[in-house]
Amino acid sequence: MLANLARWEPRHGRFRLFYPWKQHLKIGGLARECASLIEAMNPYVDSDFQQSPEFQSKIQESCKKMSAESSKALRELATAIKTMTGPSSASPYLENSKSAMNHLKTALKDFSLESTDLLAILQAATVASILVEIIKCMEKISKAVRELSKLARFKNAEPTVSCKKLHQLFINPSFEGDDTLS
Repeated sequence: MLANLARWEPRHGRFRLFYPWKQHLKIGGLARECASLIEAMNPYVDSDFQQSPEFQSKIQESCKKMSAESSKALRELATAIKTMTGPSSASPYLENSKSAMNHLKTALKDFSLESTDLLAILQAATVASILVEIIKCMEKISKAVRELSKLARFKNAEPTVSCKKLHQLFINPSFEGDDTLS
């Protein structure tokens, strides 16, 4: 409710009345959608239902990578909004989560249904499906943050390593514990 009224605030900063509040509302809605998907996955993760070890090993690594890379991407997008810098650093994480998603899809297609319990497969497939939806939602959030960065004219992300540090690393290298080189 208060976010809807934010458009009517008096002029401030370099944006005056032209700050893209509607884009913030869109990002907030997408973030709530993503959070509801994560909440929907919670009962499946906390359950005591056991899958066969071979099936679990096939999908577990992909699911872990998808969730870890998605969380890193979300963290980078939030930092981009907070610091008003471009969200370019989130792209590699999104690509990694997409590749893990593709790997998971092929692992699920290749697995034989006769050798395992159908309920275990159903639970794992549900978790995988929710993770796929989370990644799709993350892509929407990333696109919305990129649009916001263009509309609000965010600064380009500064390099994380300074020129002085690069000079120290490549031109005048010193090794830890070796005082003869410094």
